[in-house]
Formats: sequence, C-alpha cells, structure tokens
Amino acid sequence: MAISESTYCKWAPSLSLVICLIFVLFIAGFSIYYIAQLRTENGKLRKRLHAATGSSTGKRRRHGKKRGSKKRKRTTRSASSSSASSNFSQSSRRGRNNDRKMRNYRAPAPQALPGVRFESINENMRNPAMPVQVVPMTPRPVLFTGNTPLNSTIETRGIAEKIRRPFTPQEFGDAMGLTVKFINEYTEHPETRNRGPWWPPCPRPPPQQPEEYADVIADLKKHIMPMLTHWQHPRFLAYFPTGRNHADILSNAIEAALSIVGFSYDSCPAITELEVVAVNWLAQCFGLPKGFHWNLEDIPNSPGGGFYLPSASDGVFDAVMAARDWKFERFLKKYHEGRLSKTLKSECHRDEFHDLRHQICQRLVVYTSKDAHSCLEKACKMAMVRCHPIQATAENEWGITGAQLEEAIKKDREYGLIPLHVHVTLGTTSTAACDHLKTIWPVARKYKMWLHVDAAYAGGAWVEPKFRGMTEGLQHATSLNINLNKFFMHVSPGSVFWTQDKDTLKKGFSITPTYLKPMKSETMDLRDYGIQLTRTFRALRTWILMRTTGIDGLRFYINTMVDFCAYFEELIIRHPNVRPFCKRSLGLFCFYYMEPGMTAQEINSATRALAAYINDSRELFITRSCVAGHDIIRISINYINTTREVIEQNVAILSGIIDRFRPDWQIFKKNIPAGPAPLEGRNTVPGAEVFDIDLKGTPLPDVDPSKIAHWSNSPNPESITRQDSLTETYRLPNTPHKSAASPMTPMTPNAAEDVEEVTNPETPGKKKDKVKRAKSESSVVTAVAASATTVTPTTAKSPSTSADAGSKSKTE
Repeated sequence: MAISESTYCKWAPSLSLVICLIFVLFIAGFSIYYIAQLRTENGKLRKRLHAATGSSTGKRRRHGKKRGSKKRKRTTRSASSSSASSNFSQSSRRGRNNDRKMRNYRAPAPQALPGVRFESINENMRNPAMPVQVVPMTPRPVLFTGNTPLNSTIETRGIAEKIRRPFTPQEFGDAMGLTVKFINEYTEHPETRNRGPWWPPCPRPPPQQPEEYADVIADLKKHIMPMLTHWQHPRFLAYFPTGRNHADILSNAIEAALSIVGFSYDSCPAITELEVVAVNWLAQCFGLPKGFHWNLEDIPNSPGGGFYLPSASDGVFDAVMAARDWKFERFLKKYHEGRLSKTLKSECHRDEFHDLRHQICQRLVVYTSKDAHSCLEKACKMAMVRCHPIQATAENEWGITGAQLEEAIKKDREYGLIPLHVHVTLGTTSTAACDHLKTIWPVARKYKMWLHVDAAYAGGAWVEPKFRGMTEGLQHATSLNINLNKFFMHVSPGSVFWTQDKDTLKKGFSITPTYLKPMKSETMDLRDYGIQLTRTFRALRTWILMRTTGIDGLRFYINTMVDFCAYFEELIIRHPNVRPFCKRSLGLFCFYYMEPGMTAQEINSATRALAAYINDSRELFITRSCVAGHDIIRISINYINTTREVIEQNVAILSGIIDRFRPDWQIFKKNIPAGPAPLEGRNTVPGAEVFDIDLKGTPLPDVDPSKIAHWSNSPNPESITRQDSLTETYRLPNTPHKSAASPMTPMTPNAAEDVEEVTNPETPGKKKDKVKRAKSESSVVTAVAASATTVTPTTAKSPSTSADAGSKSKTE
C-alpha cells in the first residue's frame, strides 16, 4: 500500500523521535554495563591488594560489610575513638586513603602503598585472572644533593672483617643502588649541565627497530654466555689472575656515565690531576724508589713520574722507542754536532746525513730473556731494532744474569752492533721467574743502555713488603711497568708506566698541533709520554678501589692467593707422577709428568699429552708452556673466593685425571700437537732466531746447523746496497775489510769500551773528501742475521783474526 505524501509528512517527526530515543537508551545501557564490569574488576583487585597489605579496611570487607553502610562507619569511628594506640590510628588512616585512591584507580600507583613494589601491574589490569606479584621493598638510602648528608643502610662491620671481605652481597647491592641513582641524576637532567658541541649520531642500520632490553639479555644468556671462558671459576687454573672487585665495578659504571675523553689538560683537568695523585699512591703502595714519584710541588718539572696505559705491551713499546730516540740523539750529537737539528727533522731527505739514523737503527740491539713476553718482539719489530734473547738456565732459577748479558754484548760489539736496551722481566709468563736485576743494572750502566723493568705480574705483589726481594737495584732502572688487573684486583686490563727520566721519554713522543696547544703554558699533557692520545678516567678506578679496600685489604688478598698456591703445591707433589719444574713463584706453580725410566723426550711427550687430556676432560682448565725445551703445565690460582676446600677439590680432581691418564699416555703420544703451546704470549722471540747461532759461525749445542740458513730472515748481504749514504762498505764478520767510514767503524776487542766513545781518526780536511767519495760509491750496510748465513764453522775467524784484519785495513 502506497503512503501518500501527506501521511509521511504527518508521521515523520514522531518516527525520528522514536529512533533517537532508542539510540539513547542503547548507549545508556551499554555504559551502565561497562561501568558495572569495571567496578567488579576494581573490587576484585582491591580485595587482593588489601589482603596483601593486611589493612583493617580489607579485613572488614572480607566479613561482608558494605562500603556505604552506616554500621561500617560507626564501627570505624568506634574503633578509632576507643583505640589508644597511635599506630592503629595511622593504620586506619592509611586504609581510608587506600580506599579513596582505589575508587578512582586508573593507573598503577605504587607510591600509594608504602613498602610494596608492583611488577607488571598493567598486565594484571588487562587480565584480572593473573595473580598480582607483590614484592617487599628494601629501604634505600637517599642520594645526597648539595650539602645533604649521605645516609646509607650498609651494615657496620669491624675493620678486621672489612679487610677480609670488603663487600658483603647486601653492601654491594646498596652500593650499586647508590651508583645507579648517581648515574640517573647525572643523565636525567642534562639541561642543568654546561652546553657543549652537538654531533649527529652515526647511523646504525642493524637492527632496524629498537628491541626490548629483556630480549637482549635473553640472547646474551642464550648465545654468548655459553661461549665464555669463566675466569672467576673455582676450576679455572690457566692464566695469571684477574681481579673482580666490587669497587672497581662501581667505578667503571661511574666512569662510563661521565663520558669524558681526556686528550689534553684543558679537555678535562681532573683526569690529569687525579692521575698524578693516583700514580703516586701506587708508587708508595709498591714501595718504588723516590725517583719514580711525581714531585707534587712542581709537577711539570718533575724529573720522574708515571701514567696509565691500556696494557703492558704499550709500556714495553714506549720504552723501546724512547731508548731508540735517546740513542740517536746521543750518537748524532757526539759526531755531528753542527748537523743535529737537520738530521732529526722528519722531512729533511735533502741532507746527506739524514740516512745516518737508519744506519744506526740497523745496529741497535735489545737484550732480554727468551722467556720474556712476546710483546717485546712486537715492539722491536715496530721500532726496527734487533732483539737478542738470552737463554736462562735452571742454575740461575730461570732468570738471566749480568754475566750472561755482558757476554752477549761483547759478542755483538765485535761486529759493530750497538747495545741499546735491556728488558728485565720480573715474573715471566711461563714460570713467573725473575731476571737478576741486582747483577744486570751495573752492566746496563757500563754500556750506557736503557734499563726497563717489566713487572706486569710480580709488581702487583709488591704491596706486601715481603715480596719485594726481587726489586734490589730497581733504583737504577730507567723505566718500569706494572699491571693492575692481576694482583691489584682491577677488573679490566690496565697498566702503569713509571720513568725516572720523564724529559727523555717526552722527546720521543711529543707532537703538539695547534688544536692541542694548552691555554696555559704551565700545564702538562700526559699524551706527550706515549702513543696514546685519548685517555680514560682510569685514575678514578684506582682512587675508589684504594679508598674502599685499603692497603691492608690488598695485602690480605695477595697473601691469600699466594698461600693457596703454596697449599696446592704441597698437596699435588705427593702424587707419584708429578714433579715440580722450578721453585714456585708467588701464585704460579709449574710441574711436569714423569714415570720411572722415562727419557727427556718421553717426559715432554707425556706432559703435552696430559695437558691436552686435562682440558679435554673439561673438569679443569690449565695451560702449558715450553722453557728451554722442557714442556711444563702451569697452575695459577685465579678464583677470588678460593678456600682450602676449593684447593683440596681441585687437587683431588687433578689427581684423578692423572690416574686415568697414566695407562693411556702412549695413545695420546701419537696425536699430540707439535711446537710450543699458546699462552698469553709466546715464551720465545722467534723474530730473532738468528741470535740462536754464534756470531762467529759456531752453532750453539741445541741448534741444527742445517737450519741456520732457513732461520735467517734477512736478505742476502751481497745484494743490500744503499745510495747516498755517509758510510762505506760495512765489513762482514769473515770478509776482508777495505775501508770503514767513521763513526760506523766495526768494533774489535781493542776498540773503545762504548760505541759512542769511538773517535774519528781522520782529520777535518780529509773528512770532506771521505764524504764525497762515499756519495759516489755504493755502500753496503748488512744485518748480522744475513752475515750468519754465509758463515760456516770451518771459515769462522777468532777475535784476534778479526782484529788483525781490521788493523791491516786501516794501514792500507
């Protein structure tokens, strides 16, 4: 039926009104339903929260008393008025406050419930069925601001207890809480700090989007942790110890939060000032001679001092480079006084005397023990000087002596080589043996050599005075380096380098471009004393560690580690197949495997096989080394919380492994690896094998003559020529000497005591002709390594023969 236009117009307003009314009723009903659901959820959550806090209001609700009833109000007032306890009144007020807050609950508000910390409260609101995790909060100290005193909840303990154990877990947690608050305060409001330059961040394509930190930690545990070597493990007996001090962890966090780069004094004066103080603290702690201390009254003009380096390798390289430049200056200044400034310029190839430094460099020799760390080999390669390792012997407790050093120097000087540097190791990597500094320093002074002491391991034990017996003669050393991450309990690697001749060290490294010039001339930049430009706040770590641990705490730790190593040795040598290799030194014990009737070769084979067997068992982790052809196993106590029970367990495990290995070592003998074992650094200096043969051509007893030519890594001496050189042909040890230009005259037994003391026999007038003739002729400056390849025992000449040849050539 069709609706007429008049009828539609009559009913249209009424129909629209009905539709609007239905829509309004629908919205109202939905709102009422939604509000009811929210009230139900809030009520359930409120009950759980009150049950957790134990408030009186929550208990009344559990008895069915409604929130709006008059009876509840009267009960509350009656309870409040009849109670004489102020604590109960405060509890009631807290309950009413919680009630009021929960009625308007919209977001998690932990501050409304003292003593309770909520975890994942938002998730619980979305899923009411999930139980709420309520964790009691530990009261935290208030971080000081301004002059507000620092209140701490750290338990007060006696001095003896603090020396034995500087931090308890509770104390470390509180200290870490302080550190976190400090970092937050420092980083949360950067607008309160001084403004500085801003640089756009570098793009980092992977990952494309930020990830949750929880996922990062989960991946760390899943993928990275299984591949770690856990140094702080009771069964870790491999390398020299590394510290794990809670104070150092805290200081690392503070250092990272400060984000300071100290490449000059002006960039951060505190780095330089505190470093001077901390290094002097260390010098006093180690009992170093006064010559190594900074003069705090006049720091820029102090003759001696020290500074931090990333590692001991940096200190060794600094010492070799400084010695080389020092020898250059002494040599050139003596023989070419008027041309010193020209020859030392880096761009002066225009001068005919410039190549003289390179020729001197070929003759400079660094002397050390064959058991020295491999970083010395790297330093000699980078400095382009020779390295002459000397074999230590068991008679001298595996340390080189002054007599051995002087014998090696005399041999080298017979062929024109120049003694440059003596590297004395106190605490070798293989056996922790010490070179005899007492007899070495007079030889170094006699031949005007730079004397460097590498005490990376043993130096940290000098905190205890009874371990300073090896330091006799240290006052005559030119430089010294000690690692702080071994006995000194620093966590990350770091070393301190001291010198008694700061100005000489500075000459070899000081370069000051315009952008690094200090604003005040009286300031001092520590970047001038090494290759490192940027410096971190390492001194802060030492300052905090020594303030919290004290010298007595450090001494307790050192004595404990040394005593536990002695206890390990006492127990393990009772095993019938264990033989100590050398005298135990500090915290390192070395032994080898032996059965009755074994030859020396069989002992080495069995020891190498046993080392592999121990590590393959994964019950212990050890390292092996090779000293003078003897394979040994090293045991180093590393675990900072070691006890006598831990030592006894380790000895029992090791004894059991040896017992299982004993009947099967013949099987392992066929598959043992050849050559020396990898260590923290190799115990030989393979870049200088040429010195394993006598310079006169007579092979040493342990050298195969057929390998002499193969070992020599120098080119054929007959093919080395150098144009525009001051000197003429340099005589090989067994070739006729026609002429030798001063001052590079080859040394003979009748020559002067020191190379620098050789005088020029020519007159000034003839010297000019000599220089012109040298420019027109091709000069040959050969290495001793190459000369050794051309020498055979049958053609070797005695020193007297060489001397006669030299005198004959001068006569001609």
